[in-house]
Amino acid sequence: MNGLNVNFVIEEAEYFDRDYLSEYSAFYSVSAKQRKNTCKRLHFFSLSLGRSIIELLLQGNETAIAKLQKYYLGFTTLKPLEFTPIGKMVLKWYPESGNPEVRVTTPSRDYTIHLVNAKLKVHGIAWQQQDMGVSRCATVAIWTMMQSSAFLEYYAVPTTTEVTIAAHRTASLGDRVFPSDGLTKFQIKEAIKELNLTPHSIEGTVKHTIGSGFSRQVFGAHVAPLIRSGYPLLFIGQLGDSLHATCAVGFKEAGPAPIAAGDMFIEDSNIEFVYIHDDNIGPSAKFNIIEVPSSDPNSQCVALRRASSYAPPNASHVNYPDFVPYAIIAAVHKEMRFSLTDIISFMIRCVQGLSASDTIANINAVFGFSVSMKIMKCFDYIGGELERLLSGGPTKLSKIRNELFNLPDLMGLHVAVVRIGDGKNVLMDILIDCTDSPINTHVIAHTVYEPSFVHVIDVYNSAFVAPKPIAHGICPSLGIKIEAF
Repeated sequence: MNGLNVNFVIEEAEYFDRDYLSEYSAFYSVSAKQRKNTCKRLHFFSLSLGRSIIELLLQGNETAIAKLQKYYLGFTTLKPLEFTPIGKMVLKWYPESGNPEVRVTTPSRDYTIHLVNAKLKVHGIAWQQQDMGVSRCATVAIWTMMQSSAFLEYYAVPTTTEVTIAAHRTASLGDRVFPSDGLTKFQIKEAIKELNLTPHSIEGTVKHTIGSGFSRQVFGAHVAPLIRSGYPLLFIGQLGDSLHATCAVGFKEAGPAPIAAGDMFIEDSNIEFVYIHDDNIGPSAKFNIIEVPSSDPNSQCVALRRASSYAPPNASHVNYPDFVPYAIIAAVHKEMRFSLTDIISFMIRCVQGLSASDTIANINAVFGFSVSMKIMKCFDYIGGELERLLSGGPTKLSKIRNELFNLPDLMGLHVAVVRIGDGKNVLMDILIDCTDSPINTHVIAHTVYEPSFVHVIDVYNSAFVAPKPIAHGICPSLGIKIEAF
């Protein structure tokens, strides 16, 4: 809140909140303590608007409504609970300046709220405090994951009550449902399955006192592609002396770095910050990715350390314990059957083969290679993404789209886009099918944007390609070539 410069608040004194009504029905209504079933809702604005704005709002004054929207920062719900009152909160992302990195917040989306007779919008992703009755940290993390922009067209967002019940439906092992004692890793994955999505789990392999953590390269290479694709991530790990679950909703890309000819750089391996919805702190808390000693003296594992941006000088969470993640869980669409680890391995093998091809084709290496990955809807890639990358006008765009629509292997709803560049420009995109089993995942096509790179690809295809799916062989086929220049 400090970074948003709140100067004006409008309170709705009586507000029915869907999540709290669900919690009230399942748990609080049968408690001996009498509680209301309504909440308060606070709306935040960056400009002091004065009480007269309320009267103008009630009159339906369009200028007043436009002014409210211009300075709107978001809202929070306050539940009638003594110790855990903060309910659903959606805030605009706070500004950051003074550094070249790019903040990636693809999971965020627009929320439309009604304030009397006005419709207001805020772009963010919802957070709330665990209430210790119906929800714990893992429940709230799953609830945030389900808010993602990736699911907006397909799924109704479940309440925290529905998340907890889903986690216990097949994996309670005799534990009570309410009040919740927290969820195990298996219950988290079962909840995701019960909510009609697929859990995608990545386990750490670097030995640590808690078990196994992540190396920095592996952590970044898995976290960034999934968040960039719109999927928030649930981290399970050690916080001080206890286990904790949080939800990552954004990260900061490192600025572009020069790449020497013949070198290879995995773009996501050096991300320095992630943004986390932590129910101990609040929404979008900024964490540094640091390395701490592991059980192996020759390696280190990732820990997340609370950054002090916009924190008051006396804030206790500035001294928040380091959080060491040992498992990453994503909720992805059911038709997504790929293995992210296999795709990352493919990226590395592919670039190694292209680098060797570059040396053969040009006697000495000409290109240095950067590589990244994003999962996209086929519509979004063929639509806005191609239009953004191509400079040949509508005739060229029409030709490329027609070739992609008429490929021998049809693209499904989603496609994994492996992007290869030289640190400054995009050289090519490799389009990978996401709908088959990991053992049969294959490349559909590759779109080439740089004419001088075609000869390198031709050498790669003739000298290194193994005509097998991406889980096999040194350098899998790149599929059909689409020349986009």
